Amino acid sequence: HPVLIVGAEQTLHVARDAYGYRRAVHISDFARRNPLLNPFASAAGKSREESTERSPPKRHEDSNFRAVLVFSDPSDFFEALQIITDVLLSSKPSECEHEEGHQIPVYFSAGDLLWKSQHRNPRFGLGAFRMALEALYTARMRAIGVEEKEMQSRLKLFVQYGKPTIAQFRYARKALWRQAEKNCCDINRVYVVGDNPASDIHGAVEMNKASTEPWLGMLVGTGVWRTGDDEQGASRVFADVDDAVDAVLEDCLRGSSQLR
Repeated sequence: HPVLIVGAEQTLHVARDAYGYRRAVHISDFARRNPLLNPFASAAGKSREESTERSPPKRHEDSNFRAVLVFSDPSDFFEALQIITDVLLSSKPSECEHEEGHQIPVYFSAGDLLWKSQHRNPRFGLGAFRMALEALYTARMRAIGVEEKEMQSRLKLFVQYGKPTIAQFRYARKALWRQAEKNCCDINRVYVVGDNPASDIHGAVEMNKASTEPWLGMLVGTGVWRTGDDEQGASRVFADVDDAVDAVLEDCLRGSSQLR
């Protein structure tokens, strides 16, 4: 089934080659072949001649998407917000605005509201895009008279993955234990080093509740978190990654954790 891919252009090839979505269509290609969906494309200097596709799919694959996969932040927020709203409401957005029976999921790979770039202050992340999409999608449904029951049914199809969801940490645990088995060693505790309390540390705390071995959140002050902010249950706070790694090594050499 065709799926709509949102994120960096290389994610199209990841979706097709690594995940097996042979009929995946990148949102920029969909916009290029349906130029009226984004009325501001030409003003933004976008070329509709460029394509992320190695071999363009047949035109009928442009419609009736079965899911939207948001791998990373879109380069054009307006275009992504408009087009995702369109394809969530209709299998053929250029012909029909709303189909009650057309309800498809949208999957998000991360939920961070903020992340740290080279700018001195945190920048909006994929979580901010999800919030904007959910708000605009809801407002659009209300504007065209979608009933409350259908609206709630549609909003339940917003599926969150990535930190701090437990699925992300369970996958990490599986990968760690697989490596431990290959190297003939045991793991008796896990240290999660991160700079975002709401995703890294909160996820570690929740995983600690669900696991037999301790998961310890090691918060570093070189990212989103600043002194005075909520630490979200971090085992300890460090100035930077170097200090956190040194503490982990010392903890391991002692044989029993002092970082609980």
